[in-house]
Amino acid sequence: MLKAFEQIRDFGVFDNYSRPNDIEDFAELNLIYGWNYSGKTTLSRILRSLEMQSIHPDYQAARFQVSTHQGTTITETSLASTKEKIRVFNSDFVKDNLSWNGDAFEPILLLGQQSIEAQKELEKNEVLLEKLREGHRTKSNAIKNRNEELSDKKTVSAKSIKQALQIVEAFTATHLNQELAKIAGDPSKVLVKKEELLKLQQTATADEKDKLPKLQKITLNIASKNPAKGLPELLARVPAMTNTIRHLAEHPEVANWIRVGLPLHDEKKNCEFCGNPIQSSRIDALRAHFSKDVELLESALKNKKIEIQNSTPKIIELHKNEFYPQWRFDLDDAQSSLKNALHLYNEALDTLIAQVDRKLLAPFEVVECSKFDERLFEAVSESINKINKIIESNNKATESFGKEKKTAIATLKLHFAADFYIEEKIANHEALINILEQHRSWYEKAGKAIARKNAELEAKISQAQKGREELNVFINKFLVGSNVSVDVISVDGTERFRLIRDGSPAKNLSEGERTAIAYAFFLIKLKEVINLGELVVYIDDPVSSLDSNHIFQIFAATKEFFFRQDSADGDKWKLTVEQLFVSTHNFEFLGLSKELPIRKSRRKYYFVKRLSIQKSTFVTMPPSIVKYSSEYQYLWNVIHDFYESADKSNLELLLSLPNALRRFVELYTYSKCPSDESVDRRADIVFGAEKSRRIMKLLHHFSHSNNLLGIAQNNDLICDVENVVNELIDLIKADQQHYNALMSALIKN
Repeated sequence: MLKAFEQIRDFGVFDNYSRPNDIEDFAELNLIYGWNYSGKTTLSRILRSLEMQSIHPDYQAARFQVSTHQGTTITETSLASTKEKIRVFNSDFVKDNLSWNGDAFEPILLLGQQSIEAQKELEKNEVLLEKLREGHRTKSNAIKNRNEELSDKKTVSAKSIKQALQIVEAFTATHLNQELAKIAGDPSKVLVKKEELLKLQQTATADEKDKLPKLQKITLNIASKNPAKGLPELLARVPAMTNTIRHLAEHPEVANWIRVGLPLHDEKKNCEFCGNPIQSSRIDALRAHFSKDVELLESALKNKKIEIQNSTPKIIELHKNEFYPQWRFDLDDAQSSLKNALHLYNEALDTLIAQVDRKLLAPFEVVECSKFDERLFEAVSESINKINKIIESNNKATESFGKEKKTAIATLKLHFAADFYIEEKIANHEALINILEQHRSWYEKAGKAIARKNAELEAKISQAQKGREELNVFINKFLVGSNVSVDVISVDGTERFRLIRDGSPAKNLSEGERTAIAYAFFLIKLKEVINLGELVVYIDDPVSSLDSNHIFQIFAATKEFFFRQDSADGDKWKLTVEQLFVSTHNFEFLGLSKELPIRKSRRKYYFVKRLSIQKSTFVTMPPSIVKYSSEYQYLWNVIHDFYESADKSNLELLLSLPNALRRFVELYTYSKCPSDESVDRRADIVFGAEKSRRIMKLLHHFSHSNNLLGIAQNNDLICDVENVVNELIDLIKADQQHYNALMSALIKN
């Protein structure tokens, strides 16, 4: 088991490293944290040199000393004789073992001997599989035959519908299926009532030459709803009796006879009836009997009679040929109702006229007036309204002759489809097909289950296939929905792995996909080692370019693979390997790794820190990193340390600031403005455009490795880093509650 990096010379950023006095020996579990480009991968390359038993080709002049708990020291000169069994996961492992261009690469070989039992089970399963295939074929043929029989009926029905509706365009079984789909299992909702069916068929089959001219609505020329209005008063009125001759008053027929004859005796001395002389006093008395009051009453009665006679509606009878067939029956019914209403209405008018005539004959007699029922007028009006509605519908049919025809055709298509659905018992057919489909599905699922079982058996027989299956399990966990998997191919008679996506060689994989696949490959590759418990494993940043969900999956896989509970030791957690190193720049993964189930005494924390452009160091992890559970709190600690530092030109602090500042701004702006916007856009919203551009410009410039040199060489920019930190702190202070919470969480070293 390794004890410590004692010395490192000319190995990347470790130009002259010696173990500090205060750093502890390596434990079983060693967690290493550092920013990007701080030197974590360089450390992994030192251990990979031990694994490969040769110095890394890029660092031929490097020197190092790695001590072990067995009291030995491994140097660059003793690599070939080292006894330590080491496996390293880093970028070099990925480059050496995997191909990202769709080419083949070395497989993972597990279970080196064929299984006789697996071969026997395969043969037995093939017999069962053939029976399942036969069952599947039988059910498929039954479904096919029933569907073909129904399809023939649909063809006949579609032809019948086309003929019935005189449709010019195509209407086939396919079109009938479209209509049946609209029914959605409930044909009754689209069935047309029998009394409407004929009308719709007439509309649907109407020809353009059948288009009729528009009609005028009929009107009811009646001055008043109640023609008897005022008549009771006239019939009850009695003229003044001042010069009335009683006999004439009591005998109106005689009085009427005299009234008519008086004008015949003007300037006459003798009676035209009897020839006897007429006294002038008698003529005057008779004339006085028929006073002015009588004349006024008679005039009023005559005017009322004319008014009543004029209240008789003048209705023009309409002809059925002026209407479309679908409204002719309704027209007959409405006109019949109108005739009946008019008959009753006119009878009432005749009664009123007879009462007026009676009063005219006997002006001194009180004539009782019949009560006029206004419902008679309403009945006439209602009948006329019915006729006018029919006229309106008829006119609309003329205006939208083509549209009405299309609507009628569409309605009848659905009606006939529903009729077909009921007559052919489509519901029963679908239920039976569903049962057959279920049976076929069972055969299919059972067959696939057997096929999967066979694949598993074949995997037991094939060394590479077993490795492929286990690798795909990990890939499916890490890359849900990516459709990336590993296949086994034969290259010159030798089994090889190849990455595929949707059946084709997988190319242009994302960085996250490459990381996840490579780490899965590394874990399964470890199973080739016979004595896993004697192995030292170094894992360098297995979560590069992965999101939070995938980071957790990587952590879960790491925990499951490298840790087990020992029932013989009270179910205490133990490593499956002798020693484990995990290095990362991802604070979230570091936080998860802190939860790995092993006693604190058997784990240690280390920090890789960049001291200058060409120099890094490896030290005990600061308490601020160990204790913080939140990356956000840790970043604030880094920024605040610089803020309070008296030496703002301290290059060690400056080198850590750009990444810390950028990541802090990303997290802070996201908390204030959670969206898919870029960090620059969120910063514009939270800080304002002017301050945002000033801060982000500097962070973009320095948060990449190729600009680290600029920090050391550009005093103006160093000053600007200080200004940006001051400005950012002032902005956070303005968010008082947030600032107070951050300050209360600070951990002082």
